[in-house]
Amino acid sequence: MKISINEERMLVVSGDKAKAETGENQRYVRSERSFGEFSRSFMLAENVDLENIDAKFDEGLLKLNLKKIEPPKPKVIDVEIK
Repeated sequence: MKISINEERMLVVSGDKAKAETGENQRYVRSERSFGEFSRSFMLAENVDLENIDAKFDEGLLKLNLKKIEPPKPKVIDVEIK
């Protein structure tokens, strides 16, 4: 499985699923496709920190951790009146 982010802040999850298991080893209830290549794309929000994205694949479930960045605070300048 491969996760990438392009210049337009598009998160792309792609991979290749091997032939599906059948019989006693089958542990899933429903699957989108039995085998072959797949790709899904998601547009990321402006406040996602692109440098700190974490991914974990465990027991057939992909977990993505997308951290937010704080928006820049407005700059305040005190003007002295004479």
